[in-house]
Amino acid sequence: MDELDSCAVHLTLVETGGEAESYTGEAKEPRRDDHLQQNIPERSASRPYRPNEKLIARTEIFVSPNHTSEFSLMGDIESSYITPDGYFRHTIVFESKQEVWNSVCYGMLKLRNGDQLLSINNEDTTLLSHEDALRVFENLPSNKDENITMTYRRPSTRNVVDFSFELNCSLGSSAVEARINNESSVPESDWIKKSAVTIQNRGTNRYMQALEKNCVIFKELISSIPGQKPKDFHICHFTEERWIESNSHAMLRRYMDEEHKDYLHVTCDGNIILSSTCSVFKLKVERMHAFVIMEEIVTGKVLCLEDFNDCCAKFIHPTNYAADHINYIDHMEEKFRFKRDSVPCLRQ
Repeated sequence: MDELDSCAVHLTLVETGGEAESYTGEAKEPRRDDHLQQNIPERSASRPYRPNEKLIARTEIFVSPNHTSEFSLMGDIESSYITPDGYFRHTIVFESKQEVWNSVCYGMLKLRNGDQLLSINNEDTTLLSHEDALRVFENLPSNKDENITMTYRRPSTRNVVDFSFELNCSLGSSAVEARINNESSVPESDWIKKSAVTIQNRGTNRYMQALEKNCVIFKELISSIPGQKPKDFHICHFTEERWIESNSHAMLRRYMDEEHKDYLHVTCDGNIILSSTCSVFKLKVERMHAFVIMEEIVTGKVLCLEDFNDCCAKFIHPTNYAADHINYIDHMEEKFRFKRDSVPCLRQ
């Protein structure tokens, strides 16, 4: 494997801000020299323009072990924001055959041109902005004993691959090595991912909780234990099961309460209860990753905390936006804005 420069500098991101068909650019020179400005090259014939896709940026992928040195994984991550489904698509891009065959991603991690990242270390990357996805890569551990998990979708085969690996950066070395520990591949129609998550009323310590089967509310959590965060409480943990919608490739989700082992269900009048019959949701993230809205897909109703002093939430039809408007998520009122976080473990 070729030695990689351990003294690389971070790339400065520049948002293009235009639609996909407006991108122009010259063929890229070696990225060590053009890190002060990042342009997205013209889209190739193999990746046609989609009216609901907005390219954000393309940046070289780095791993920064211990924040003292950096190693390029010899590929780019290209991020698009997909409207009106409200999610990010992060695609691995290689510029040349030489780059592909020298790549740690291709040779060891087996990522290929066009693969779409779904998660890293259980972090749902479809809800992460371009800059946040880069930050996840840069903070990947490079110690032999630390296992890293990654999931990606391969459009060419319509398969989803889950694998775990380790990165090793030996002391004094200018190269990073990867070792695959486990790998599995399934058709995307059969893939499902489980994560423990919390749903939080943005800007508060109020979290969704199922106090009883017919009582799902947002209630404030405060810990008297130093260092314990409200989201560490099991009472606010839900098991999120997500899978890929066949048409849009957005994530569909359902939520099981960890205590009662029943699913969130939205009644005809918009109330939230626990039931053996689950409702299916989409989480739609704002373009700057500031918040998510939670939409029940059958009715199109959106989770709402109408009264700040009232802990009861309902699913309602917002009256001040049209779902076909390209930027409608950005303009949702505060009462529709929530935060979804992964938590470390699932309680069995």
